[in-house]
Amino acid sequence: MFPDERRKYIVDAINKNGSVRVSDIAKSLSVTPETIRKDITFLDSNGLVRKQFGGATAVVLAPEVTVQTRLAENVDAKARIAAKAMEYISGEILFLDAGSTLIALAKNIASKSGHIILTNSFTSANELIESPNTIMFLGGEVSSTTSATFGAWTTNMLNQIQIDIAFLGTSGFMSQTGPCAKSFNDTDTKRAIVRCSAKRIVLADSSKFQTRAISPYCDWRDIDVLITDTDAPIAAVNQLRKQVEVILV
Repeated sequence: MFPDERRKYIVDAINKNGSVRVSDIAKSLSVTPETIRKDITFLDSNGLVRKQFGGATAVVLAPEVTVQTRLAENVDAKARIAAKAMEYISGEILFLDAGSTLIALAKNIASKSGHIILTNSFTSANELIESPNTIMFLGGEVSSTTSATFGAWTTNMLNQIQIDIAFLGTSGFMSQTGPCAKSFNDTDTKRAIVRCSAKRIVLADSSKFQTRAISPYCDWRDIDVLITDTDAPIAAVNQLRKQVEVILV
């Protein structure tokens, strides 16, 4: 079992039961207690569980709000980020991830033509449906929060294609090693996008620097460009620039 899978198991067990004991989890997963203690330390340092003597207890994270709500937040910053992202469009096959900033980008891309545009976002597909492009929608299980598809069907389709450039969203990345999602299902989908894309660009307004999310879907070194706004904390930006090109708009 990979570390992410163990940590998901731990978080799921804590969310279900309120707490776990190291010895019980180690026995369930057939690993050493030291391995579980290290996992709990990692989760605690990222604010995802609260480490206790002999185990861990739950920490309540702020739930992810619906994409409709997020469309009304940081509107100007998202518009600037989307406009800048247009400068990076290259190749024939594009992917638009789910997310409010990606919807802003979809509105801009609708004026272009001649591309094959794949997306798992219902809202982005709707923005693009009458554009002079070929629009392909990825099926799968539907999230009412993100208005997008995810899961095994979505991932299986992604595993069969090659994308020239993918524009990705993130639920936040405070204290994490890369852009993150708030659900492990969304993480799996985004990892598949990263794997099948020649170039990867993350669009994230500055609030994501201060937002915790549970699961990194890749390292920053796997991302070519991060486009964010000028309210991003400069110290964090400078740290990220050691791993990824960061564009402020």
